[in-house]
Amino acid sequence: MLSKMRHTSPYAVAVLSVVVATVLTQLLYSLIAPVSFSLFYAAIAVSTWIGGTKPGLLATLLSLLSSDYFFLPSASSLPITDPARLLRLSLIAIVSFLINYLISELRNARHQIQQISDRRLQERKEQLRLAMHAARMGMWNWNLITGEITWSPEHEQLLNFAPNTFDGRFETFESCVHPDDREKLNQAVQTAIQEHSIYKHEYRIFWRDGSVHWVEGRGQAFYDKTDKPVRMSGTLMDVDDRKRLELALKQSEQQFRAIFEAEPECVKVITADGILQNMNPAGLAMIEADSLEQVLGQCICPLIELAQQQAFLEFTQQVARGKTTTLEFEITGLKGTRRWLESHAVPLHTSNETSSLVLAVTRDVTERKQAEAAVKQLNAELERRVAERTAELQRTSNLLNNFFNAASSAAIGLCIHDQGLRFIQINEALAAIDGHSVEAHLGKTATELLPELAPVVTPLHQQVLTTGQPILDMEIATAVPSQPEVIRHWLASYFPILDDDSQTQTVGVGVIVTEISDRKRAEAILVEADRRWHFLLDNVQLIVVGLDQDGNVEYINPFFLKLTGYTKEEVLGKYWFNHFLPSSQKSTVQICFQEVLEQGFHPHYQNSIVTKLGEERMIAWNNTLLQNAEGKSIGTISIGEDITERHNLDQMKAEFISIVSHELRTPLTSISGALELLSTGLIQPESERGKETLSIAAAETDRLTRLVNDILDLERLESGKIRLEQKSWNLAELMNRAADFMQLAASQAAITLSVEPLSVVLQVDGDRILQVLTNLLSNAVKFSPAHSTIWLTAEICKEAQTSQQAETNQQAKQPLQTFPPYILITVRDQGRGIPTNKLESIFERFQQVDASDSRKKGGTGLGLAICRSIVQQHGGDIWATSSLDQGSSLHFTLPSSAEN
Repeated sequence: MLSKMRHTSPYAVAVLSVVVATVLTQLLYSLIAPVSFSLFYAAIAVSTWIGGTKPGLLATLLSLLSSDYFFLPSASSLPITDPARLLRLSLIAIVSFLINYLISELRNARHQIQQISDRRLQERKEQLRLAMHAARMGMWNWNLITGEITWSPEHEQLLNFAPNTFDGRFETFESCVHPDDREKLNQAVQTAIQEHSIYKHEYRIFWRDGSVHWVEGRGQAFYDKTDKPVRMSGTLMDVDDRKRLELALKQSEQQFRAIFEAEPECVKVITADGILQNMNPAGLAMIEADSLEQVLGQCICPLIELAQQQAFLEFTQQVARGKTTTLEFEITGLKGTRRWLESHAVPLHTSNETSSLVLAVTRDVTERKQAEAAVKQLNAELERRVAERTAELQRTSNLLNNFFNAASSAAIGLCIHDQGLRFIQINEALAAIDGHSVEAHLGKTATELLPELAPVVTPLHQQVLTTGQPILDMEIATAVPSQPEVIRHWLASYFPILDDDSQTQTVGVGVIVTEISDRKRAEAILVEADRRWHFLLDNVQLIVVGLDQDGNVEYINPFFLKLTGYTKEEVLGKYWFNHFLPSSQKSTVQICFQEVLEQGFHPHYQNSIVTKLGEERMIAWNNTLLQNAEGKSIGTISIGEDITERHNLDQMKAEFISIVSHELRTPLTSISGALELLSTGLIQPESERGKETLSIAAAETDRLTRLVNDILDLERLESGKIRLEQKSWNLAELMNRAADFMQLAASQAAITLSVEPLSVVLQVDGDRILQVLTNLLSNAVKFSPAHSTIWLTAEICKEAQTSQQAETNQQAKQPLQTFPPYILITVRDQGRGIPTNKLESIFERFQQVDASDSRKKGGTGLGLAICRSIVQQHGGDIWATSSLDQGSSLHFTLPSSAEN
């Protein structure tokens, strides 16, 4: 009501309010006589609140006039003559003016408060806009009921939309999301909605120019009283720069890790107390540790010589305080090797560490220390001898000459240069190396005598003279003077020779040269041998498995991976006995493994391994113990042959021999017993019992003959000794002939034979196909009840069906691995049926639905196996379908030509 009145003229509101107050007072005067002017006060208040002071004054004036005229004593008369009436009007006027004033002030105060609130709201909006712009952040709101989405201008800018061009559709937004991130983004949003949690997810978006950018979305869902999500609001922030920094940091870390791992010198990180935090492979080899886990978190001081441990701790603590320095010390490796090391260290500050770490690069200077010790010893000897008499000096000279000669005998080249880099001493071995005599060297420089080597050796001499530091183990390759095509390899070390007095100034350079051509050739031979062995192991069609002494896989060849289906990463480092062996064989194979480690060999044995798909493969193993240079066992190498097929054949052979032996003994026992009864006279042949005994013996003889014939037929068929004589035969003729053969047996059993012959010419062995049809009909007659029907049918089919598929779905027609079209022949009976688990096994040797069938129904259990062999040799397939207590159907196929 008030909102409507605000849109009307304030003065009209004042007049209208007074009119309403006058009318209501007239109507209610009897009830509100004592406070009759209260409604006018309300009219004044409404007029002032809506229009301000002036409309309020108008309402006050009108209210006074109306009250004076209508409601005060001497009503209907405007002139004021009564003092009481004047006093009352004055009081009403004062109250009215007071109401007008207070309402006006309240209205003005409210207006000022609204202005201040609007201004602050605008300022906050501007601050939020600036903050979002600075943070590259936008806001969004998603109505989950209508699907409408609203974006802030910053949000549109982040997605490279022009201002106010977003159509509010979710599909438009989704088209901007990278296809690889859409599903994860939707999943994150749905999870947040379902779990009433804060949604936060990073994903990529496409700009209209095709560029890809990273953003981070955050949001929260809001729900109605029924806990149904109704809307979702949140922010979108540009995280491109952060992503680029993360990628750069990751690449930097990968590069550092690659350098760290490939660095040939020892690189380690330790605390100020010497606790190892990290070490590269070169360092682990230096301290003779097998893995980082073996030494991680341990103090390396125990490896250092006892007399140098305190100096090492002072060295690390000094570096941790910010000083870069170098220390030489001696260690004993975990396997007992003693080495001299030189460590250069710098402080390593990390943000998450309370104290600095120490990054040290350490190299093995054992040979240098040994050489330095030898040179120092030589210098000391020379100094002592120089201080002695001339005789002593001569003796020293002779000793040095003997030393040079001894080095020559050991094929070690020695020489000494003065400060001018001239030869002042050289032995025969070094002179022979460069092809000049000893006398030709003396007083000459390398540049004068050996111009081809001068660019290499002269800078080394100069460096030793300048720095006073030795240069160790420089490899040099030279040609033999008499044979330029032959390259020889040398290992040269350069040492400073100090003056006798100060022992600080370098006055010459000593050189030790050792030929390493044989070592280089041995290394090349070793590399080639290693390559050949790897080539052999990678290409041999046998399994090769290398285990460490704990039974973990260290090596596996490609043939194992191909046989089992595993990848290299899935095998290496795995415990062999838990991952790749059947549980029933773990303990046995572990015992064999321990015997190989302890005794060095083990007789050949066989066990199964499990492939990735769970298949077991039987393997025949040969095992060899692996030892290190000290003769300690470090694992085994095993070569295995996959004998699964041979193992299965051996089992089948044993099972076949067992069954045949049983089947042969049974009729022979009956025949032998009958003949013994007759021969001993216990039963007379002419008696009824004698005749019955002879009948049993004759039946068992027939059974034995059938069994032997069936076995021979089956073996000849499967071995290929019986060749099919394929000719043109009309299938209808073969079907009718088979029915004629079985008609007598069917009639005796009161069974009806129904034949639906198919006239089609096939290229088959007619006698063998007739044998199959007769055998199938004979089985149907045996197992069909009286007064039932047996159907023999044939049809031309365009699609094939496999026996495996028929076993699982009796009515299905699935593709067979033959060339369509083909002929499908079916023998269907109304017998007791075949259980599902027997549908395939009845085609195996000596397999029947019921073990008692051979006694009750006769037969050898080889008929269907012979049928399958004949059908398969014709390029067809044979299978059975059945429903218990309703009957069975045996189907087989024969290929047909396109003309048929």
